[in-house]
Amino acid sequence: MRGQTAGGLTGLRPFMQRLAAPLFAIGMLVSVPTASADDNMGISGTWVSDDGHAIVEIAPCGSSAKRLCGDVVWVGNEAAIKVGDTLLKSFQPVGRNADSNKWIRGRVLVNKSRRGYDGQLDREGSSLTVSYCKGNTCYKDTWTKASSQQLAAAGLQADN
Repeated sequence: MRGQTAGGLTGLRPFMQRLAAPLFAIGMLVSVPTASADDNMGISGTWVSDDGHAIVEIAPCGSSAKRLCGDVVWVGNEAAIKVGDTLLKSFQPVGRNADSNKWIRGRVLVNKSRRGYDGQLDREGSSLTVSYCKGNTCYKDTWTKASSQQLAAAGLQADN
């Protein structure tokens, strides 16, 4: 092939140049890691309690997208609560963003007494810190985002 010119390939060069930019852009979109949709959904969704005895669905309270509530959708044998119990009530987002990862001014209903205490919800990745105070004593529980396997084992459907 030494000494040969590109001959019939000369028209290919401008064609490849026109294709290079879009192909490069597509390659960048495919190869750049992106946050999953789940990482951007704020606190709404299904969460497993710290002891693993309950799965709670956090969603807007009634028709208000500005407040979140959390209802029990599954309980294990050791749970002192039942399906349908509300554990989190009327949490408000920090700022005006309904997809916020921090919600305050809500009530955490403690399972045995069913009393409500001032609480706060903080999400970091797949962990949700549920904190509340009874008088001068404060508590923190760390819940985890329910996996599709956990939901299937509990007979529940995964979040969309």
